Order: sequence, then structure tokens, then C-alpha cells
Amino acid sequence: MVELSGSEVVNASLDRVWEFTSDTSRVANCIPGVKAISLKDQDHFDADVVVTVGFIKNTYKLSVGINRTPKTAIDLSLSGSGGGGRMDGSAKVTFSDEVSAVRVSYDASITIAGPLAGLGARFIGNTSDKILKGLFDCIKRGVEQA
Repeated sequence: MVELSGSEVVNASLDRVWEFTSDTSRVANCIPGVKAISLKDQDHFDADVVVTVGFIKNTYKLSVGINRTPKTAIDLSLSGSGGGGRMDGSAKVTFSDEVSAVRVSYDASITIAGPLAGLGARFIGNTSDKILKGLFDCIKRGVEQA
């Protein structure tokens, strides 16, 4: 199991950050490695995501569920499989209004089984950090340049 936590500051109002992060399609398109997205509704989507850890590259078919508490938090759950493995996880994202900015904090837990799991938590953690950086960079661009 990989545990991730951290926070990012987005230089925009809480309203703008919430508007962007509440748009499932916009956020889903910010996920690094996304090859295809199928929106079921505003609270559920399926995605084909390519994940590369070390020398292993797998495409996962993921189902993602979203539960929002307006302008306060987003709870995510994901499950999927690909490349002979399985991935399950959950995350809580919270929003804190600061002076002319918003702190977006996250706590996530991901369980990976199969070929990727054999590479160990260190490699998976590094890959997860890169994915989160790409996600937040995209969200910041989308919000701060709007």
C-alpha cells in the first residue's frame, strides 16, 4: 500500500478553484497518462490510464467515484485493473481559503497488486509523486490562467 499526503497552494479564489475541481471532465483530463475518459455522470467516470513505473508500463482501466462537499472537500474512490494487476484507492482532498489563494491538501491510499507491486513502494511512490505533480500543475494552469 502506498500512502500519499501533501498540499499545494493555488493562486486563485476558492470559488474559482472549486468551479474547476468540480468539473469532472476538466480534472479527469489533467491526470497524467490518461488515454480515454468516459463520463458516466458528474460523480463517476471511467478512464484508461497508462502508468509507467521503472521499466514496466501498464494501461489500467479505472472506475472513479466522486463525493463532493461544496467548497470544503472532495472524496475519491478508484478501482481498476490492467497489465495483469489491480489498483484500488481512495483520497480526500480538502480546500482551505487563504489570503488571495487556496490551499488544496490531499491524503490518499493506493493498493497495487501485480507486476507493478513487485517494484516496491519506493518506485511506486516516486511515480505517484510525478502523477500528482502533473495533476496539480494542470489544475493550477487551468485555474490561475482563467
